[in-house]
Amino acid sequence: AVLWQIVDEAQRQDPQLATLFLVAAGIGARRSELIALRWGDVDFERAVVHIRRGVVQVNGSPMVEKDTKTHAVRSVELDALTLELLARHRESMVERARLFEVLYDPAAFVFSPVPSGREPLRPERATRAFARIRDKVGARSSIRLHDLRHLNASMLIAEGVPITEVSKRLGHSLTSTTQNIYGHRVPGKRGDGP
Repeated sequence: AVLWQIVDEAQRQDPQLATLFLVAAGIGARRSELIALRWGDVDFERAVVHIRRGVVQVNGSPMVEKDTKTHAVRSVELDALTLELLARHRESMVERARLFEVLYDPAAFVFSPVPSGREPLRPERATRAFARIRDKVGARSSIRLHDLRHLNASMLIAEGVPITEVSKRLGHSLTSTTQNIYGHRVPGKRGDGP
């Protein structure tokens, strides 16, 4: 319920942010990986996104593209909603470029503040926007953008997806990392209750 309140408010303020938040919850990628997504990473025919890199920025330094945290490329299947959101978002980004009379870069970033799509959204901008919108809708201040990644993992586990598959999807190099973070969510583990 809180996610939908945040998404509804984001849609009013900046539809691109609403899409970013929903895609974050839909694929469970890290913030740096979401920011680094390019349209070439999205395979609409196979309903898969390839997570190849991350964008980082430390203490106001220039943004840098780098390997993923585990230095591995991973492919994440897209559910129908996320796939449709991305398709509509791409249409709106191409339309924005047309309105600004600029060429939309074929290698454009999925989330970009500029009409050409040549620059990624700043990581801290995404985090600050999430916090601002969260506060506006009156959600708990402890809810962070990163929690959308946790939401994705929790939903997968609740659906009965094996922890090894959840680990691959999240890009954890060790299944034990996933087990340590989400083990309490696995059905049949201590702490489960009505």
